[in-house]
Amino acid sequence: MKNRFLIFSISLTLVHTAATWFCIFVANFLGFQDLNEPPAKVSLVFTEVAKILLLPGRLVWGNWMYENMLNFLELLIHPTIWLAFLANSCLWGFGIASIWMRSIRRT
Repeated sequence: MKNRFLIFSISLTLVHTAATWFCIFVANFLGFQDLNEPPAKVSLVFTEVAKILLLPGRLVWGNWMYENMLNFLELLIHPTIWLAFLANSCLWGFGIASIWMRSIRRT
């Protein structure tokens, strides 16, 4: 049971990471259009989904980023951001897996 929980948690963590990166990429890719036009509705939807998937980590590193105000290149190579992103995905993966396993045990 513990091995299945661990495999399921890691799988959900990877799925969450891939889904978050996909939503961020699509939202930013669709956002590159004429500045005179409003953003596409699909871009807005993916932006909101990405915001949800980045919670609760966004609440933690949002304050840290406002205090330190790194530029974009420093942000890409800064290990704290990547560790926070990975921790956020692990929290989602292990949280959903534990809820799922508890519901299976009760039935």
